[in-house]
Amino acid sequence: MTVYNKAAFLPLVLHWLDAEWQQTGGEIIIVNDGSTDDSAAVLDDFAGSRPHVRVIHQQNQGVSAATNAGVQACREQSIRLVDGDDLLLPGSTLALHRAATQTGCTSAFGLWGDWTLASPPQAEETTWSAPRVVTDPLRLALKSQMFVPSSVLLGRKDADRIFPIGTTLRTSQDFVISLRLAVLGPVAALPQRVCVMGKDEHGLSRSKAKMYADSARIIADHWQDWSPAHRRYAIRRNAQRAYLYARRHLSLSGSEMARLQMLRLLSYLPLPVSEAAPQHIANSYAEALRSPQDYP
Repeated sequence: MTVYNKAAFLPLVLHWLDAEWQQTGGEIIIVNDGSTDDSAAVLDDFAGSRPHVRVIHQQNQGVSAATNAGVQACREQSIRLVDGDDLLLPGSTLALHRAATQTGCTSAFGLWGDWTLASPPQAEETTWSAPRVVTDPLRLALKSQMFVPSSVLLGRKDADRIFPIGTTLRTSQDFVISLRLAVLGPVAALPQRVCVMGKDEHGLSRSKAKMYADSARIIADHWQDWSPAHRRYAIRRNAQRAYLYARRHLSLSGSEMARLQMLRLLSYLPLPVSEAAPQHIANSYAEALRSPQDYP
């Protein structure tokens, strides 16, 4: 579990995490990524009477670096990633493990929801449905968010091939993990929620432009071994998203808008995709990224 300034969420998060451990056994590794609130003290108190809990304190380096440190410290053959304000639904870890085992996959994921401190959910047992096998996880990862970190259980073999992940971009670590997992083979999927994500009711400004630009750069970093069809699909989705975003929020020139549309249209043809295409898409968000004002 990675934590940065989540003191308000931690009492309930740790209570639910401990309840999951009662079912699964194993170990709990928590990385405190330089929190400046009371998170460190809360975590140390939680670990004090629990020999299966290890807290790693490090200077703030971002969620990707914290996740790398946690995975490196793990010794078990299955790894559940957890964000510091997410609740693991009761029995979900074993359900994900069964899903992977029953389908012959190494890893599994499920759906997710939201929760707030003002309306915390009740811990209720779930009747788990049969899993399905995602045979083309890369297309799913490119089409929509395949999972959030807390909704995936990684087999050790997959985790060792996915991590460490890059730490330069501090957004979209779930996208990086999903792309790296997707090229390793089929993945099991549960059609139910396995976690709920904590939401800050005061809200932090999270620019979609930053996330979209980082996604395009991440694609450029990972698509070397993809099939031509997957490359074209990635460009089609991201060029269209950049075009629609620019039309609503930016003041790109007519030629820049036309280039985005051309990238999208060319992606329907069985032609090689330019290596520069993802970076051009990322560059289209430059106006939003250099502006001091908030962009959606």
